[in-house]
Amino acid sequence: MYELRSHHKELRALFEADQADRRTLTDGKLSQPELSVRDIQRRQRLEELVADGALVSGDDYYYAAYLLQHGTAPEEYRRAHDFAAQAVTRDSRPARWLFAATLDRWLVSRGEAQQYGTQYVRVGPHGYAIYTVDPQVSDEERAQYDVPPLGEQLRMLTERNGGWPVPWVQRLNGKLQIIEPDDAPDAGPVHLIVPVPPTGQHS
Repeated sequence: MYELRSHHKELRALFEADQADRRTLTDGKLSQPELSVRDIQRRQRLEELVADGALVSGDDYYYAAYLLQHGTAPEEYRRAHDFAAQAVTRDSRPARWLFAATLDRWLVSRGEAQQYGTQYVRVGPHGYAIYTVDPQVSDEERAQYDVPPLGEQLRMLTERNGGWPVPWVQRLNGKLQIIEPDDAPDAGPVHLIVPVPPTGQHS
Protein backbone atom coordinates (compact mmCIF):
# COMPACT_ATOMS: atom_id res chain seq x y z
CA MET A 1 0.00 0.00 0.00
CA TYR A 2 2.82 2.38 0.86
CA GLU A 3 4.47 1.65 -2.49
CA LEU A 4 1.23 2.45 -4.35
CA ARG A 5 0.89 5.76 -2.51
CA SER A 6 4.51 6.52 -3.37
CA HIS A 7 3.87 5.73 -7.02
CA HIS A 8 0.78 7.93 -7.03
CA LYS A 9 2.76 10.85 -5.61
CA GLU A 10 5.49 10.38 -8.19
CA LEU A 11 2.99 10.24 -11.06
CA ARG A 12 1.43 13.44 -9.79
CA ALA A 13 4.86 15.05 -9.50
CA LEU A 14 5.68 14.07 -13.10
CA PHE A 15 2.39 15.61 -14.25
CA GLU A 16 3.02 18.81 -12.31
CA ALA A 17 6.54 19.06 -13.75
CA ASP A 18 5.09 18.62 -17.25
CA GLN A 19 2.70 21.52 -16.67
CA ALA A 20 5.31 23.71 -14.99
CA ASP A 21 7.75 23.24 -17.87
CA ARG A 22 5.09 24.34 -20.36
CA ARG A 23 4.43 27.50 -18.39
CA THR A 24 8.18 28.13 -18.32
CA LEU A 25 8.35 27.59 -22.08
CA THR A 26 5.56 30.15 -22.57
CA ASP A 27 7.48 32.61 -20.39
CA GLY A 28 10.55 32.17 -22.60
CA LYS A 29 12.65 30.67 -19.81
CA LEU A 30 12.88 27.22 -21.37
CA SER A 31 13.71 26.27 -24.96
CA GLN A 32 11.76 23.75 -27.02
CA PRO A 33 14.76 21.37 -27.26
CA GLU A 34 15.12 21.50 -23.46
CA LEU A 35 11.43 20.76 -23.06
CA SER A 36 11.68 17.82 -25.46
CA VAL A 37 14.51 16.28 -23.44
CA ARG A 38 12.55 16.64 -20.20
CA ASP A 39 9.46 15.13 -21.82
CA ILE A 40 11.48 12.10 -22.92
CA GLN A 41 12.86 11.65 -19.42
CA ARG A 42 9.38 11.84 -17.92
CA ARG A 43 8.02 9.29 -20.37
CA GLN A 44 10.92 6.94 -19.66
CA ARG A 45 10.20 7.11 -15.94
CA LEU A 46 6.51 6.61 -16.64
CA GLU A 47 7.27 3.36 -18.49
CA GLU A 48 9.14 2.12 -15.44
CA LEU A 49 6.22 2.98 -13.19
CA VAL A 50 3.74 1.29 -15.54
CA ALA A 51 5.90 -1.85 -15.51
CA ASP A 52 5.79 -1.75 -11.70
CA GLY A 53 1.99 -1.74 -11.74
CA ALA A 54 1.75 1.86 -10.55
CA LEU A 55 -1.45 2.72 -12.44
CA VAL A 56 -4.43 2.00 -10.21
CA SER A 57 -6.70 5.00 -9.70
CA GLY A 58 -8.39 7.28 -12.19
CA ASP A 59 -5.90 10.00 -11.35
CA ASP A 60 -2.99 7.64 -12.01
CA TYR A 61 -4.28 6.83 -15.48
CA TYR A 62 -5.06 10.51 -16.12
CA TYR A 63 -1.50 11.55 -15.27
CA ALA A 64 -0.06 8.77 -17.44
CA ALA A 65 -2.27 9.71 -20.37
CA TYR A 66 -1.32 13.36 -20.08
CA LEU A 67 2.39 12.57 -20.10
CA LEU A 68 2.12 10.22 -23.08
CA GLN A 69 0.06 12.63 -25.18
CA HIS A 70 3.13 14.88 -25.18
CA GLY A 71 5.03 12.15 -27.00
CA THR A 72 6.10 12.23 -30.62
CA ALA A 73 4.80 8.99 -32.14
CA PRO A 74 1.32 7.73 -33.08
CA GLU A 75 1.70 4.69 -30.83
CA GLU A 76 2.29 7.00 -27.85
CA TYR A 77 -0.88 8.93 -28.63
CA ARG A 78 -2.79 5.66 -28.95
CA ARG A 79 -1.57 4.47 -25.56
CA ALA A 80 -2.39 7.87 -24.09
CA HIS A 81 -5.93 7.41 -25.37
CA ASP A 82 -6.13 3.93 -23.85
CA PHE A 83 -4.96 5.29 -20.50
CA ALA A 84 -7.46 8.15 -20.71
CA ALA A 85 -10.21 5.59 -21.36
CA GLN A 86 -9.17 3.73 -18.22
CA ALA A 87 -9.29 6.99 -16.28
CA VAL A 88 -12.80 7.72 -17.57
CA THR A 89 -14.04 4.31 -16.43
CA ARG A 90 -12.63 5.17 -13.00
CA ASP A 91 -14.72 8.35 -12.84
CA SER A 92 -11.97 10.88 -13.59
CA ARG A 93 -13.89 13.91 -14.89
CA PRO A 94 -10.87 15.70 -16.42
CA ALA A 95 -10.08 12.52 -18.33
CA ARG A 96 -13.22 12.97 -20.44
CA TRP A 97 -11.67 15.83 -22.39
CA LEU A 98 -8.33 14.02 -22.51
CA PHE A 99 -10.07 10.94 -23.93
CA ALA A 100 -11.28 13.06 -26.86
CA ALA A 101 -8.02 14.98 -27.29
CA THR A 102 -5.80 11.90 -27.34
CA LEU A 103 -8.03 10.19 -29.90
CA ASP A 104 -7.92 13.33 -32.06
CA ARG A 105 -4.15 13.57 -31.74
CA TRP A 106 -3.72 9.93 -32.72
CA LEU A 107 -5.98 10.32 -35.76
CA VAL A 108 -4.23 13.52 -36.89
CA SER A 109 -0.83 11.82 -36.57
CA ARG A 110 -2.10 9.16 -38.98
CA GLY A 111 -3.31 11.74 -41.50
CA GLU A 112 -6.96 11.12 -40.66
CA ALA A 113 -9.72 13.57 -39.74
CA GLN A 114 -10.08 14.21 -36.04
CA GLN A 115 -13.43 13.61 -34.39
CA TYR A 116 -13.84 16.22 -31.68
CA GLY A 117 -11.89 19.22 -32.98
CA THR A 118 -9.39 19.53 -30.14
CA GLN A 119 -6.28 19.71 -32.33
CA TYR A 120 -5.05 22.85 -34.03
CA VAL A 121 -1.69 24.21 -35.10
CA ARG A 122 -0.05 27.61 -35.54
CA VAL A 123 0.59 28.40 -39.20
CA GLY A 124 1.95 31.51 -40.87
CA PRO A 125 1.86 35.01 -39.40
CA HIS A 126 -1.88 35.20 -38.74
CA GLY A 127 -2.35 32.53 -36.11
CA TYR A 128 -3.97 29.12 -35.99
CA ALA A 129 -5.44 26.49 -38.27
CA ILE A 130 -7.59 23.55 -37.26
CA TYR A 131 -7.03 20.00 -38.42
CA THR A 132 -9.88 18.61 -40.51
CA VAL A 133 -12.80 17.27 -38.49
CA ASP A 134 -15.09 14.33 -39.21
CA PRO A 135 -18.43 16.01 -40.05
CA GLN A 136 -20.33 12.94 -38.80
CA VAL A 137 -19.43 13.71 -35.18
CA SER A 138 -22.05 15.90 -33.50
CA ASP A 139 -21.75 18.58 -30.86
CA GLU A 140 -23.83 16.32 -28.61
CA GLU A 141 -21.07 13.73 -28.83
CA ARG A 142 -18.48 16.41 -28.05
CA ALA A 143 -20.44 17.48 -24.98
CA GLN A 144 -20.21 13.94 -23.61
CA TYR A 145 -16.46 14.51 -23.32
CA ASP A 146 -16.57 18.13 -22.14
CA VAL A 147 -15.46 19.42 -25.55
CA PRO A 148 -17.07 22.73 -26.66
CA PRO A 149 -19.23 22.84 -29.79
CA LEU A 150 -17.11 23.01 -32.93
CA GLY A 151 -18.54 26.36 -33.93
CA GLU A 152 -17.59 27.84 -30.57
CA GLN A 153 -14.08 26.54 -30.95
CA LEU A 154 -13.81 28.07 -34.43
CA ARG A 155 -15.04 31.44 -33.15
CA MET A 156 -12.47 31.41 -30.39
CA LEU A 157 -9.68 30.57 -32.83
CA THR A 158 -10.85 33.34 -35.15
CA GLU A 159 -10.59 35.78 -32.25
CA ARG A 160 -7.10 34.54 -31.49
CA ASN A 161 -6.27 35.05 -35.17
CA GLY A 162 -7.28 38.68 -34.89
CA GLY A 163 -10.32 38.11 -37.09
CA TRP A 164 -8.48 36.20 -39.80
CA PRO A 165 -10.34 33.11 -41.09
CA VAL A 166 -9.33 29.78 -39.57
CA PRO A 167 -7.95 27.52 -42.30
CA TRP A 168 -8.40 23.77 -42.17
CA VAL A 169 -5.30 21.60 -42.49
CA GLN A 170 -4.45 17.95 -42.90
CA ARG A 171 -1.16 16.21 -42.19
CA LEU A 172 -0.09 14.17 -45.21
CA ASN A 173 3.25 12.37 -45.34
CA GLY A 174 4.43 14.39 -42.38
CA LYS A 175 3.60 17.73 -44.01
CA LEU A 176 0.71 20.12 -43.49
CA GLN A 177 -1.66 20.69 -46.38
CA ILE A 178 -3.77 23.81 -45.98
CA ILE A 179 -7.40 23.67 -47.08
CA GLU A 180 -9.14 26.95 -47.84
CA PRO A 181 -11.97 27.67 -45.35
CA ASP A 182 -14.59 27.69 -48.13
CA ASP A 183 -13.59 24.14 -49.05
CA ALA A 184 -13.69 22.86 -45.48
CA PRO A 185 -16.56 20.75 -44.18
CA ASP A 186 -19.51 22.77 -42.90
CA ALA A 187 -19.06 22.25 -39.16
CA GLY A 188 -21.82 24.64 -38.14
CA PRO A 189 -22.10 27.21 -35.52
CA VAL A 190 -11.38 25.71 -31.93
CA HIS A 191 -9.33 26.61 -29.05
CA LEU A 192 -7.80 23.88 -26.93
CA ILE A 193 -9.75 23.84 -23.66
CA VAL A 194 -7.69 22.13 -20.98
CA PRO A 195 -9.87 20.70 -18.21
CA VAL A 196 -9.45 21.46 -14.55
CA PRO A 197 -7.15 18.69 -13.37
CA PRO A 198 -7.77 16.63 -10.22
CA THR A 199 -8.01 18.45 -6.90
CA GLY A 200 -4.79 20.13 -5.90
CA GLN A 201 -3.39 20.19 -9.44
CA HIS A 202 -2.49 23.04 -11.74
CA SER A 203 -3.23 23.31 -15.44
